Amino acid sequence: MGFRIRSQLIACAALALSVAAAAAATLPTILSPARFRVPSPAWLREGDTFTGTIEALVATEEGASRDARPAEISGVVKLGEWSPEQGIINEITQPVEEGRFVLGGIARGERILRFFLGDGIGAELARVNIFVAPRGMADRVAESFAVPLLVASDGEFLVTGPFSGAEDDPRLLVGGPTARLIWETPRAALFVIPPGPPGLARVELVRTGRPVLRGEIQRVGVRFPPPQPANVSERGEDIRIEALVEGLPPDQGAPGSPPGPKRAEDRPLLQVVFRNASPDTVSGVRTRLPRGWEADGELFIPVFAKSVAADGTVAVRATAHGKSKGPVHIEGRFILEDDLARPSVPLAPAPASS
Repeated sequence: MGFRIRSQLIACAALALSVAAAAAATLPTILSPARFRVPSPAWLREGDTFTGTIEALVATEEGASRDARPAEISGVVKLGEWSPEQGIINEITQPVEEGRFVLGGIARGERILRFFLGDGIGAELARVNIFVAPRGMADRVAESFAVPLLVASDGEFLVTGPFSGAEDDPRLLVGGPTARLIWETPRAALFVIPPGPPGLARVELVRTGRPVLRGEIQRVGVRFPPPQPANVSERGEDIRIEALVEGLPPDQGAPGSPPGPKRAEDRPLLQVVFRNASPDTVSGVRTRLPRGWEADGELFIPVFAKSVAADGTVAVRATAHGKSKGPVHIEGRFILEDDLARPSVPLAPAPASS
């Protein structure tokens, strides 16, 4: 009888191990290095609790790679301090679940944060230095929540306010879809805006499962059509380059219009940036628009409020000259001005019926 029970226990243990091994085998391989997403010292003080995330690539069956899904990222993080004599000391270990971890009661100063798969025995996949500011007279948490006026349609944006750092499970709905939380401290939270069309978008902040605040943001996007022509056929040929900015606040100051940026006329809303990625076939990327400037091989063109059309769009144009036969590659990006991308628009309480 005793032998039969022991045999059954051994069989059950073997089955559990095989199930665990099968489950582990179904998870894709996380590639090194991974990437930490943690707050800057401006939003982190000694004694705070904060939530951070880890991003990584995973190997595919085809031998390529893709972004890892949160459910595919697990393991542990280790937070310690550096000693010239002993290396990393006084480490604490916290679990990573679905790409997210929580650290609390952090001492001030510089700390070393590391990420490992499994129980932390294997190779280190990511490392970052965290700077924790001391508490002081200027250490004040905002009493209300605020969002930026302008947000890049495919970028990150900061929400300031009295978050908990870990326990309030903040979710931000932008035009319906939920923004992905990157990190949270008692002072702010960083989100990645979900896909959506440029223009005015309603936002709703949900805490502990309940909508509590609402507001609006202006989602700004820029489209970069292919250069015309797409291939140089002869030396000196004119190449037309264009960017279409969408989603800017139109008709600023008109009755019923959304709040527009209040700034001097000579201060831009954003900068459109072109870079010549085909220097062998194209030269001389230039613009006739006022106040364009060059730096490190890039052309910066400011966009001003007075240029915004009634539909919230602005066309930004530049030219280049053919150098030799071949394809034309011009890379483009845009940079919102800091004061417009900084949280400044307060959120209002959501209706009680929500």
